[in-house]
Amino acid sequence: MVCNKCGQELPNNSMFCNKCGTKIIVEEVKEVKGDTDNIVDQTNIKRKTHFVMKKIFIFPILGVVLFILYYIGLQFINNNGYELVGSYSYLRDLIPVISFILICPLIIMVIKNIKGIYKNQKKIEPENVVHEEIDQATKIVVKKKLFTPVKVIIITMLIGAIAGGGIIYSNKQKVIKAEKAEVAYMMKLNKGMILISFQAIKIETDAQAISSVWHDAIFNSPVNVNGNKAYTFDDAIKYKNEEFKENGEMDVIVKGRTDIQALMETMINPPTKHKDAYESLMKIYNSYNEFEGMVESPNGSLTGYNQKISTLDSSLSSQLNEFKTRYPIGK
Repeated sequence: MVCNKCGQELPNNSMFCNKCGTKIIVEEVKEVKGDTDNIVDQTNIKRKTHFVMKKIFIFPILGVVLFILYYIGLQFINNNGYELVGSYSYLRDLIPVISFILICPLIIMVIKNIKGIYKNQKKIEPENVVHEEIDQATKIVVKKKLFTPVKVIIITMLIGAIAGGGIIYSNKQKVIKAEKAEVAYMMKLNKGMILISFQAIKIETDAQAISSVWHDAIFNSPVNVNGNKAYTFDDAIKYKNEEFKENGEMDVIVKGRTDIQALMETMINPPTKHKDAYESLMKIYNSYNEFEGMVESPNGSLTGYNQKISTLDSSLSSQLNEFKTRYPIGK
């Protein structure tokens, strides 16, 4: 032992310094022991909490199962092109809300449990206490558990909430994207129908002009076509095609055909909702191609040409009217 005042070495258990007479104060490090009753109370609280948690966990489990089934069903509906209509459309947003409500009891229990823990911490001594002597002073170090059941529950709920929110947001974005894609496809269908309608009018006019000079070349030869006298129907048709090229009529027809073809190539994979409309438009497109060929390459006899023009014109007109009637997008 050493005197705190003069530094004189003293025998053990000395009460006074034999040099300066100062009273010697002995510092003791006492082990802190938890109160037995408090430990028992803490154990009982944990048991009761565990029992209550077992009951309350039923609702969150139901909520999680319901949400998983909802997600699987939603994916099945989206992948197979089905659609929730009428009162069933509300299920898309209602089921996640119900799932959240089922989880609410767990949230309330966790909040109450946290409050109880903070209250009990003032009464209950820590379970593990380690005494360390630093600079001749006693310091109590409390070992705390890194993950308690409550913390695990809270972290799990946060992860579940974030993941669930992400899934809902992702599904919502997919639905919005699909709806935009459907609207864009509807616009293409409408554009294709309009382009073919305008082109059909031009083709009908040009085909009638070809038929007219063809008739005059046979029955009123010679006939004046584009400033040239035609004595045969071959010459009359040739001069008429030259006239179409000079006045730009043929360029309009060719450009229209190219534009329609390019548009149809972008519509090869239609959404399930518009598959029938696409197939109808393809039939119209095939009829249009055949009709357009009657202007670019007229052949056969005059009677056969007129009959074919009339048949194709009537068929194309009928198909366009049917398309407008069956599909509102065509109106």
